Amino acid sequence: MSISRNPKNNRWYVLVDVPAGPDGKRRRRGVGGFKTKREAKAAEAEPSGAFGTACLWSPAGLRLAPT
Repeated sequence: MSISRNPKNNRWYVLVDVPAGPDGKRRRRGVGGFKTKREAKAAEAEPSGAFGTACLWSPAGLRLAPT
């Protein structure tokens, strides 16, 4: 997992690498919109994880991730 900042809106995101798609390209999924890096780190460190029932973004749009 990694934490990054979007320079356009100054929001922080937690990103995770997921298995490659059928085309073999790298895929990353993220949750975020955190106001501070501290909030993003707290979400990353949660035992249930920020990705438990989080809304994940993808090129196809938003979806609810299963736990």
